Amino acid sequence: MFVTTHNMLDADLLCDRVAFISNGNIVALDTPRNLKEQNSSHSIVVDYLYQGRREEQTIEASELKAGIPFAYDKLISVHSQEPTLEDIFIQYAGRRLS
Repeated sequence: MFVTTHNMLDADLLCDRVAFISNGNIVALDTPRNLKEQNSSHSIVVDYLYQGRREEQTIEASELKAGIPFAYDKLISVHSQEPTLEDIFIQYAGRRLS
């Protein structure tokens, strides 16, 4: 089956392989998982309290080799953040989908 869509969430959930077309050319073709793994870095989102205020900071996973590089009073949550297929499309096409 062939599906065409501007909805990257649908493409990610429904398709085994995805092709990105920009200016009439196929600029990428692979599985959604491979496209994400090959073309992006993973981030860590840290939610914490600092001087009574709730803060959130996004850190590239590669920066965490020496631990969380900032001061905090209370750590609330830490979770990984994977780029979306739309984020990857923007890397290839240089623009958002309309």
